[in-house]
Parts: sequence; C-alpha cells; structure tokens
Amino acid sequence: MPLITFNNPQYLWFFLFIPLLVAGHFFALKYSRKKAVKFANFEAIARVTHSHVLSKNYFLLVWRLLIIISVVMSAAGTVIWYVGETSDFDFVIAIDSSTSMLAADLEPTRFDAARNSALSFVGILGRKANIGIVTFATTSSVEIEPTISTAKLKEVLNGIDVKRIGGTNLGDAIITSSNVLLDISKADALYEQRQIHGAGKAIILLTDGQGTVGKEINEGVKYAQSSNVVVHTIGIGTEEGSLFAELNVTGLKTQLDTEGLKNIAESTGGKFYTAKNNAEILQAYTEIVALDTKPTAVNISIPLMVLAFLFLLVEWLLLNTKYATLP
Repeated sequence: MPLITFNNPQYLWFFLFIPLLVAGHFFALKYSRKKAVKFANFEAIARVTHSHVLSKNYFLLVWRLLIIISVVMSAAGTVIWYVGETSDFDFVIAIDSSTSMLAADLEPTRFDAARNSALSFVGILGRKANIGIVTFATTSSVEIEPTISTAKLKEVLNGIDVKRIGGTNLGDAIITSSNVLLDISKADALYEQRQIHGAGKAIILLTDGQGTVGKEINEGVKYAQSSNVVVHTIGIGTEEGSLFAELNVTGLKTQLDTEGLKNIAESTGGKFYTAKNNAEILQAYTEIVALDTKPTAVNISIPLMVLAFLFLLVEWLLLNTKYATLP
C-alpha cells in the first residue's frame, strides 16, 4: 500500500486556514443574498448571470478547497512511497566514439553495436534508475545528464556518432562520468525516483579498450575510487581485431585490450565483460542492472503545483461564465 511522507511538513499547518475559507465563503454568500433580495425580478438576474441567484455555490467552495490542498501539499514536498522494482544504482553509459569503434568485427560496427545495446538497456531499465550518456574520444562529452526520461535518452542515443579524429581518452571518460554521477546528489530533481537508502553510482564503460591519448587511466581509476563510483567495463570487439569500416585504410587493425579493461573494473569494484556480438552486450547489461524489489519514492510537488494552476484557470473561466455576477 502506498505511503505518503513530506519533505517540508511545517507547511501542513496552512490547512488550519481551511475552516476560515469555508466561513468566509458562507459570509460572502450571506452578503450577496442581502443584495440580491433588493431586486424583484430574480428571473431576469438569473438570465444575466447564467446561474441561480441564491445558489450556495457549493461547487466553487469545493473547487477552491482543492486549490488550497494542492498548493499546501506541493509546498510540503509530498512524496509517495511504493514497493516496486528498481535499481540500486544510478548509471552513466560511457560510449567510446573514437575512430577505432568503426571496426566491423561486430555488426555493423562496434559503435553501432554499442549504441543499439544502450538503447535496449534504456528500454529495459525504463524509469527504474537515472541514466546519463557520455561519449568520449580525445575528449569527453556529456550528451545528457542522468534522467529517468527514456524518450530523451533514446533521442540522444540515436543522435550520437563516431568522432572521426583523435584517439581514446579512457582516463578523462571515467573522470567526466564520475562527475556527472556526483552532480545527481546536488540536483535534488523532483521527478526522479529515490530509494530509502541513497542510490549507488556506476559507470558502464563500452570501449575497445585501447587508451591512446590524454589522462592516464590510473588517474581516472583513482578518481572513481575516491568518489565511490563503480566502473563496469564492456569490451567491444574481438581480440583478433578487425579492419576499420568506412575508411580507406589498408592493413590497419584494432584489437581489444582485455587486460586493461579488466584492471579498471576490478580496481573500482566493478565487473568486466567481453562482447563479441550484440547478444553478449545486452547480457552484460542485464547482469549489471540486477533489479530488486524495494520501497521507492516519487516526489510529486511539481505536479501538484501544476494541478493547482489548472484549478485556478478553470475557476477563472467559471467565474466569468457560469458563475458570473452583476457588477
């Protein structure tokens, strides 16, 4: 059964003003009634106001109570708790977008396989965890901050592409992804789901594992360790390597750095996976997520405030139509 808690319970004291609103409504009704009885032609007045002259307007009273309740509940930071399937972690998917990911030992290329598997992962996880996207080559780019919006995540993933210049900076990718995860605790986003115990932070690093430029990998690993961030690594491709796709290069192959990726994962408490085809990438994702059933929270403060504004708009329309009064 859902449980309701409040981040700012002190605002619930404003509910004490509800009796004053009810009393004020009937006082105003009594005052209007005294003015109305001065007129003899009630039928004419009803035609002008589109309502019964001596109506108690119970509907408007209830409507205004709903507005006040919505505003107070929003200010109080209403949180709904329920038992559902969720993840113990917030994730950043860091996808290698260097030229070496154009190798064709996965169909159609390593990069396409990594992107398509990330799309499947987002679809499977849905709104059960916050997910961010980082791409990296010589430098790293934050494509989207962690969110539970699967539509936005899929839009971003469909829009990323290989950077056809530069090398692979694994150290910078780990540091950038760690910073993105650390920013979640500062954002306090209202729509994001939260567990009773704070969610852990994990990076899913998809790469062919050949760090060639930029920060030392050890520097990135140490930063992840100090930030309590777990790094899972998925090695894309085969150890035999493959020729680059879509490039006019003869005899140049790229190979999977198995040992390097395994060291990154083990040093941060993560797991290392090799993926020689699309199914193996998705299987690695499934093992990493490890969904569990536990209490989960949704903060509904903003939806309640939006609802209050909608109620106000409807009241304004009613007061100028059905419940209009004479000047």
